[in-house]
Amino acid sequence: MEEKQIKDLDIRLKRIEGQLRGIQNMLGEGKSTKAIITQLSAARSALDKVGFSLIANDLKNELAKNISGGGSSDQQDLKETINLFMKLS
Repeated sequence: MEEKQIKDLDIRLKRIEGQLRGIQNMLGEGKSTKAIITQLSAARSALDKVGFSLIANDLKNELAKNISGGGSSDQQDLKETINLFMKLS
């Protein structure tokens, strides 16, 4: 994975961490269930985007290996990447 991609994902994860702290504060402040669930949904969506971004990167690398005639483990690597996708979906 490229350095820029790692940095972008790290920034996203730090934002999510802040969202989760905000949700904890909302609980302590007695905010409405609707408001808390809305924020939980947003955090979950953000986490999914990080996961899908990681999977997309793996798929891109697997396709590049396939096109360039990579090794015999390509099918297994692709199956593992698809299984990761299924876990998130």
